[in-house]
This record gives sequence, C-alpha cells and structure tokens, in this order.
Amino acid sequence: QQQQQQELEEAATRIQAGFRGLKARQLSEDLRREKQAAAAAEAARQLQRQVQEQQQEEAATRIQAGFRGLKARQITDELRKEKQSAAAAEAARQLQHQLQEQQQDEAATRIQAGV
Repeated sequence: QQQQQQELEEAATRIQAGFRGLKARQLSEDLRREKQAAAAAEAARQLQRQVQEQQQEEAATRIQAGFRGLKARQITDELRKEKQSAAAAEAARQLQHQLQEQQQDEAATRIQAGV
C-alpha cells in the first residue's frame, strides 16, 4: 500500500511537472508572439514615418519649385519692363535728337535766307 501511494505521488508529480512544462511553453510562445507583434507594429510605425517624411519632402520640393518659378517670372517681367523702358527712353532720345536737328536745320535755313 505504501508503495502504491508512493507510485501515485510520483505519477502525480510527473503529471504536475508535465503540466507546468506545458504552461511554461505556452507562456513562452505567448511572449514570443507578443514580442513579434510589438516588433511588427514598430516596423509599421517606422515605415509610416518614412513614408510621411518622404511625402513632406516631396511637398516641400514642389513648393520650393513653385516659388522659384514665381521669382523667375517676376525677374523676367522686371527685365522685360526695364528693357521696354530703356527702348522707350532711347526712342525718346532719338526723337528729341531728330527734333533738335530739325530745329537747327530750320534755324540755319532762316539765317541763310536772312529772315
């Protein structure tokens, strides 16, 4: 009877050890899965940050390009206006010069005619 009791206790101990081992393996697997899930979530967050940064950089590049284009058009317009002003000023100088020459010719003609 004592031997039977001892065998039962040993069997119970083996069953308990096996159950504790099963629970430990299950806990280890659960922790591994949680760790993998956390790593996957972190990787997804990093990827999302990278995509967002890339989109921000592209948007900034488009804004900068638009601004550079605007400034280039403004400078071109200013140069065109300056060129037109210079051309108009040159035309006015030529016209004034022609008028002076005409007045001088008329004055010379009056002097020669004795008027």
